[in-house]
Amino acid sequence: MSFINNMKETLEDKRVLSIQSHVVYGYVGNRSSVFPLQLLKYEVDSINSVQLSNHTQYEKCTGQILSSDDLKTIFDSLKANGINKYAAILTGYVGDVKFLKMLGSIIKDLKAANPSAKYYCDPVLGDNGKIYVPEELIPVYKTVILQLADVLLPNQFEAELLTGCKISDEASAIECMDMLHDYGIPTVIFSSTELHNADERGRLLTGYVSHRADLAAERRSNQSLEKLDMLGKKTATAQRIRITFPQLPGVFFGTGDLFSALTLAYLERDGPMPDLKKVFYKVQCTMQSVLRRTIKHAESLRADPNCPLPYSACYELRLIQSAMDILSPPECSSVTVMDV
Repeated sequence: MSFINNMKETLEDKRVLSIQSHVVYGYVGNRSSVFPLQLLKYEVDSINSVQLSNHTQYEKCTGQILSSDDLKTIFDSLKANGINKYAAILTGYVGDVKFLKMLGSIIKDLKAANPSAKYYCDPVLGDNGKIYVPEELIPVYKTVILQLADVLLPNQFEAELLTGCKISDEASAIECMDMLHDYGIPTVIFSSTELHNADERGRLLTGYVSHRADLAAERRSNQSLEKLDMLGKKTATAQRIRITFPQLPGVFFGTGDLFSALTLAYLERDGPMPDLKKVFYKVQCTMQSVLRRTIKHAESLRADPNCPLPYSACYELRLIQSAMDILSPPECSSVTVMDV
């Protein structure tokens, strides 16, 4: 419990705005992000870009979509009441071009209200070679959103869509991260890639983190987006780390949202000079713990021939049951973090 005891009291005053999807049943989007952030002592305000009965891999999925006008109305009230000061902003699924453009305007407004606010962007576009949002969103990310991001968290497929760079090995992964730094983004994170390895324990996944201290310093000094864009294109030394971890059996949803929330929690806690290897070791150990608990529960449900739940329901993340692991991540020998 040392992590709990050592947490800085200032975290209680760190307010996060999370704009993501919401489901009534299960854990994706805000349902996967808000709980761990609150557990780690962050105040979290959430706006639901969509409200659905459950995630889309169930047989039936219904709900409502928040319009760009509705988003503006909500934000305008926050601003009018003087409650629009946030330490960090986290965004995930957006399925509409107008909504995404409005989101860009709101991020600019929030950064004007608090120049030290950091924007964590998970550009949800697709996965495993399949786009599941309108393709028209891609140019909006490129022209409006990316230049605003302090931390970008795409998966491999999303990074390839945003850069046009095919990731086939570590060198091309680094090239892709540098192309994203060109937008002036200080920290680029690939939660996992398809650059598989294996050891005696089975198949391993590989994640990467690339951090440009020069861009982070310029952000803190409130440089213009144009100057950041120019700096991003300059050759500069980046700190890069590689994270390897087991690929666990099962089809999971909401893992990217959980990863983004944990990343925000640890990076914000550690201030402007975080120990990236320590941060992402803890993040990935937490992820492994949550997924292993989810697998164990799913297997017990599926072993019962009378279980009425569909496959997707069996594999909903066991977030609440993993609260202690989120608070105090266990050591995980299967996770390795190395400099690149």
